Amino acid sequence: MKTIDAAKFEAQCLAPLDDTGPDGLVITNRGQPIARLHPIERPHAELIGGLRDKLEFRDDPVSTGVRWDTVAELRHPRP
Repeated sequence: MKTIDAAKFEAQCLAPLDDTGPDGLVITNRGQPIARLHPIERPHAELIGGLRDKLEFRDDPVSTGVRWDTVAELRHPRP
């Protein structure tokens, strides 16, 4: 689990929230833990579309990349 000093948390409170993983974040004051921050669990339905505009597909994501001529294969099948 990550830890962060209270002064740093106060100065940069939004950045650590974006990086908080499933284990949460421990907030410390002079090295002593004073609070624990845990992300709120969301239903899976809210995750749909969450990566929209964040991913770029350069090729067809469901293709193997192998080109296959079906007409030639039907005329001259492989043994």
